[in-house]
Amino acid sequence: MTRLTDPRIAEMNGAVALPRKSGELVFHDPWERQVFALAVALCEQGLYQWDEFRDRLIAEIAAEPTEGTEDARSSPPSYYEHWLAAFEKLVIEKGICTPEQLNFLRPNAAGLRQSGRDNE
Repeated sequence: MTRLTDPRIAEMNGAVALPRKSGELVFHDPWERQVFALAVALCEQGLYQWDEFRDRLIAEIAAEPTEGTEDARSSPPSYYEHWLAAFEKLVIEKGICTPEQLNFLRPNAAGLRQSGRDNE
């Protein structure tokens, strides 16, 4: 069975463009692939419109503190850390899950993020 990707997902441009290398999506850690798949799957199930997610992703990227500000981190968030933050906000806003449910999942997600970085 061939599954067609929504062109709005595949063709995002600018700061929200999906990381690619030689045309293929790039994921550095397993959790990045998982949160990408969850966001796409829930959209495909009709739980939200893709534009709603994209708008939150744009806002997350735009809100990143710049160098020299008090809030600037030593290492800025990765693309998929922005993706995760946008996804979490959207699923809470839409009532898909509660903050408490996300908090329950975070220790596992944090472990995945950390274990992926240890492999670098």
